[in-house]
Amino acid sequence: YISIDKDCLKNDFALTNWEEGFLTLKQLLVMLKILRDNLEIIGLDITGEYSPVSVSGRLKGLFSRLDHPRRLAADGCSPDSVIKVNEQTNLDILQALFP
Repeated sequence: YISIDKDCLKNDFALTNWEEGFLTLKQLLVMLKILRDNLEIIGLDITGEYSPVSVSGRLKGLFSRLDHPRRLAADGCSPDSVIKVNEQTNLDILQALFP
């Protein structure tokens, strides 16, 4: 079973509201192909989609600000462009694992 959190990727490949990672999509896909070629993959989940932060109360707001970086690559991007970038990454991951 493989679990991928897209915040491991550079923001060119995943727009999230978490910290940005250091991997390129190509690096991730190479690792996934190695796994595919050497193991039986029985399942997969891909997490890390961008979701607008909505909290109520001061304490929850404080924790939310502490938990998320101050600057997000998705800031200033249209919702459509965020979805487009993330969806293409999802499709590329699926294609690499299940050609």
